[in-house]
Amino acid sequence: MSIKLVLFDYELNATPNEFVREFRDSSELMSTGVTAYLSELGKHYRLACLTNTNPIQWPRIRDELGMGDLFPEQYLSFEIGVMKPDDRAFHAVLEDTDMEPHEILFIDDRESNHIAATRMGFTSIHVIDFEDTKRKVTEILGDYIG
Repeated sequence: MSIKLVLFDYELNATPNEFVREFRDSSELMSTGVTAYLSELGKHYRLACLTNTNPIQWPRIRDELGMGDLFPEQYLSFEIGVMKPDDRAFHAVLEDTDMEPHEILFIDDRESNHIAATRMGFTSIHVIDFEDTKRKVTEILGDYIG
């Protein structure tokens, strides 16, 4: 297996109260090692995000949480016109990167997105949290990251 791109999801699907809490807590999340981990991973692999987001959420996610710097390639549902788990979202990534699905490691916390990516031939992992992400990424890419 030859992974060339690591494709993350960053998604907030929540009630208004959950949204406010997750948005507030997401700043703390980025300070618990996630930024350092992604920065190190980015030294070895292309990083991208494929996210179901909107033009109201994205500027804060991009600028205040630093996601724009961490993910040089960004596939945003409101820009590509389709949301995961629709196959067309994954096709947009494939077309833009000119890669084969097996060359992309797709990481997502929603099982439906993981299933769709796997069905399309992506190397895909369904994760629960940051520790689970690190463990599963290490299983696929090796332990020299983070």
